[in-house]
Formats: sequence, C-alpha cells, structure tokens
Amino acid sequence: MRIMLPYAAGELEATLDGDTWVVRLGVLEESSLYLDYALARLLDTDTRLVHHLATRVTESLLLEASATVISFD
Repeated sequence: MRIMLPYAAGELEATLDGDTWVVRLGVLEESSLYLDYALARLLDTDTRLVHHLATRVTESLLLEASATVISFD
C-alpha cells in the first residue's frame, strides 16, 4: 500500500511493504516497522507533528482501501 500526502513544499510518500513502513520526502528516505518512528527519523521534528502525520497517512490508506472494496451483494 502506498499513499502520497502534501507536506511543506513537496509530497510525503508512505509505503507499507510487508511489515515495514518506508517514508520518503524528496530524496530522503527512512524505514521502520513503526510508521511514527520512520516519520520521526525522516522529519527530525516534534512528536505532535509526527503523530498528526501518521494519523493522516493511516486515515488516507483506510479511505483508499474502502473506496476499492467491491460489493458482491
């Protein structure tokens, strides 16, 4: 699963590859089993912003997944 979100002057990309999160911003990249940890290392910023971004990524992935669900009713 992959999602792109606007961030600062670019786009933040978050990809769940198996059980590992890979986050990218421009040419910078970090990975971790935990989305918050990968974001914190990538952005080197405060915890509140990291948790806010992790929530946005998760919500976006859930919305995308629910939009692709096919009903067999």
